[in-house]
Amino acid sequence: MVRALIPPAGVHALRSPQNFAKIEARAAHSLTGHGRQLYVLLADKKRLGRPFWTFTVDELRSLMGVADKKSYEVWGQFRRWVLDPALTAVNDYGTVEVSMTPEKQGRSVHAVT
Repeated sequence: MVRALIPPAGVHALRSPQNFAKIEARAAHSLTGHGRQLYVLLADKKRLGRPFWTFTVDELRSLMGVADKKSYEVWGQFRRWVLDPALTAVNDYGTVEVSMTPEKQGRSVHAVT
């Protein structure tokens, strides 16, 4: 853990919309593939001020751009090859910290928060 003391002028500069947009753009362009897609999806939601969002699995597949891939119709494969690597990439570089909670309906996962 690192603590950085930032003077008030620096905090103000970081919070200004112009600089924030530059930071967001740099983070989005530094990520690749599914990580970038997830970052763009969640960075937009972050500005709305809600601490969490719930997506159905089908909606999330569509938003991540893999709705047409048969192999990702199985939750375990979708999570292993798309969501988990995207979450790791976003948490390693992005300006948001993301976690995922699958929501089950019976024995199958139907949504993700």
